[in-house]
Amino acid sequence: MILDDLTQLQKQVVEATERRVLVLGGPGTGKTTTALWTARQAIIASNFEPWQNVLFLTFSRTAVNQIVRRAPSVMREVGDRIEVMTFHGLAYRLLTAFGRYAGIGLVAPQIQTRAQSKLLGRLEGSWSYDELIPMTNHMLDSPRVADLIRARWPLVICDEFQDTGNDQWELVQRVASGARMLLMADPDQMIYTFVPGVSTQRIEEARADADRIVQLEAHSHRDPSGAIPALARAVYRRQFDHEAVASAIAESILRVTPEVTDAERAAVIRDEIRRMRREGCRTIAIFGMTNAGVAELGKELSDLGVGHALIGISEAHGEALAAMALLGEFAVGAVEWGDAVVGLATFLTACTRGEAAPPLALAMIRGNGVPEIVDAALTDLRQELRDLGDGTVGQLAETIRTAWHRLRVTVGARPWRRAAVDFVSVASELAGLDATPETMRGIADRLGRIRTRSVVGHQDEGSTVSVQLMNFHQAKGREVDGVILVYEEDEYHARRNETEPYVRQARVQYVAISRARRRVSVLLPVRPHPVIAPFARIPPF
Repeated sequence: MILDDLTQLQKQVVEATERRVLVLGGPGTGKTTTALWTARQAIIASNFEPWQNVLFLTFSRTAVNQIVRRAPSVMREVGDRIEVMTFHGLAYRLLTAFGRYAGIGLVAPQIQTRAQSKLLGRLEGSWSYDELIPMTNHMLDSPRVADLIRARWPLVICDEFQDTGNDQWELVQRVASGARMLLMADPDQMIYTFVPGVSTQRIEEARADADRIVQLEAHSHRDPSGAIPALARAVYRRQFDHEAVASAIAESILRVTPEVTDAERAAVIRDEIRRMRREGCRTIAIFGMTNAGVAELGKELSDLGVGHALIGISEAHGEALAAMALLGEFAVGAVEWGDAVVGLATFLTACTRGEAAPPLALAMIRGNGVPEIVDAALTDLRQELRDLGDGTVGQLAETIRTAWHRLRVTVGARPWRRAAVDFVSVASELAGLDATPETMRGIADRLGRIRTRSVVGHQDEGSTVSVQLMNFHQAKGREVDGVILVYEEDEYHARRNETEPYVRQARVQYVAISRARRRVSVLLPVRPHPVIAPFARIPPF
């Protein structure tokens, strides 16, 4: 792609010099591509100092990284000067870099996960994920820190602006104070309405304050035929008898499978993946309603041998890494056995549904009430780790890799196996060395950094894997050939007082369907909720 490939409206954005520019456009209209070209041209044509960059804030790094891979010419010569971060990733970075100047402390903030909070309560000296952005905003009250940060990014780009909450929007404005600001938005894709401050009012305020507003053409670059955008729009409007829906069915673009039981679900998805691949889909996204439901579906797909990347459900993975690090440190005498057990119990909590910690996790940290079979397995594991404390890192890593499975606890097997890949990868570099407190602390530090990146959103999870599994609210910014929407009977679909036209959920469906370039598949349960029941009434063609 070259600059001349952009439309006239996209070029208007790239060439704009106004203080605040608001860009509106639907799915596939090229907002992200336009934003990256704007960043490139700003760096090349402006009087940026060598240490100044463009900040690109996004809810998911995936969309930006996909564009970068498809259009390397956009990033040529300037790639390392466009800093792409999630909002929480930016907050963590700023707190780590400047917290000492604002009285927060000299040590990088320790992030307490939700699983730790459920099991252990608030840990002294730790911050929760939800506190990162408010604490950063508070830190930016310091004029010294604010001046340092404002100088770094002469251009700040905010993607998916319509879904920024109050704290996120405050952070954007503070960081961009004195800088040019480019806001990319689509009111129809506003799906984070459960976040304080997310409403159409913010869009209207941005309209009133913008120095320039550009409405991109409705044409979709994602699906030039227009079939899927028309289908998504009809579903959004709850017009299931619309010609666009009938046409999508007739052309095999849309397939609806009704009355899928829990027992059949994974096999039906496997067959849909195979069909989509036969029809030319190289990348496929599977969307489910809840994190817990998606995690269970991931296990079912794995049992059938369906390879996939589980996106966005990183807490269990991170807690597994933390537990593995503690097991290694216990083996060499760097921590107590109780610390390692707490790590295992926290991992179990991260793998379990509900607001309360599971009884087994509580029993583990209290040291009583643990089932005899699990207690015996813990005792055996403790002894084996002690015996391996005089061995090599490689020998110790093999035992830790399989530790969870030895406890005879079925919950968590899948995320432990996934995390073990990261653990073994880190440990393998030192496999031949003696296991010492120094080597195991070094491994623990590296695993801790991986865990922190997953919590604050620095990583681009599974972006190169052909089949990705996630919840609907993680659809943002993604672009794939085929989309599979999976609905279950017992999942949350709408608030009790909601009725047709189910605006909130219709937006979510609109965003998920519009991710597709070629195919859309909808799996319905035996007794579908009214939100999704109209899919079952679509006549076959």
